[in-house]
Amino acid sequence: MRGMKKPRKILAGMKFNKLKTYYLISYYSASIYREYPLEFFMAILNRVLSYSSLLLFWFITARFSSVQFSVNEIITYYLYVASVGELILGIGIGPASHIAKDSKYGQLSAKLLLPIKEIGYYVAHIIGQKMHFNMLAVALLVVAVAVNPPNLSLGLGLMLIPLLISAISINISFNKMVAAIAIRTIDPSGIKNIFAHIIRFAGGFLIPLSLLPVLAQAVLFSLPFANSIYIPVALLTGRAVPPYAIVLGILWGFMLPVIAEYAWRRSLKYYEAVGL
Repeated sequence: MRGMKKPRKILAGMKFNKLKTYYLISYYSASIYREYPLEFFMAILNRVLSYSSLLLFWFITARFSSVQFSVNEIITYYLYVASVGELILGIGIGPASHIAKDSKYGQLSAKLLLPIKEIGYYVAHIIGQKMHFNMLAVALLVVAVAVNPPNLSLGLGLMLIPLLISAISINISFNKMVAAIAIRTIDPSGIKNIFAHIIRFAGGFLIPLSLLPVLAQAVLFSLPFANSIYIPVALLTGRAVPPYAIVLGILWGFMLPVIAEYAWRRSLKYYEAVGL
């Protein structure tokens, strides 16, 4: 038994070193904004204007549309989308975009030789690049909780943690699947845009899924997109979510990574790079 302690310590040390590597990648990717503070503020302004335009749209819709819904509920919903949704989905399709670009220029080979997961490198890099958005998201989360504190039962509160973990897993899997397709194409921009638009709509970013017809809700709740944003935010804002949607949301967090990993490994067989 004593002999087993050393391998365990080595394993623990390797895991710690990998986590440290991910942290350093994010740190140095974020440090660029120290040299370019104007870009930092312009990026924040761009995100604020983006959410403001959504709120303006829903304010006008509430005033002149026959559909009945509360403006306050919409404001609360988008406060949580802008905070929790940003923290979960903040990487967007960024990792897939970088993988597609690197594969075209033969730079993906260097990432494949790293002692960490190649997708992990790109995710850590994008998290660092978008650190300013994460800071904004935390600030908005404080505002959202102050305006409308989550009123969750103990059961739903316990379910929220695996749902959030599942949402992160689903979004990383989306990137891996898009990257797997992008490696096999000449111009992956169309595929990336299609995935991005599907995620924004089917995930509940553009429109709360509760405002859609019942049949459309049933279809979207059965797909992994709904758990990428809508289901966690719906629970936090007190919206009703069918139990099967919660169960499927957690299950997709386990199933989609397996599918994405298979697709990624298959696509890597088609990757070739020539150079020094």
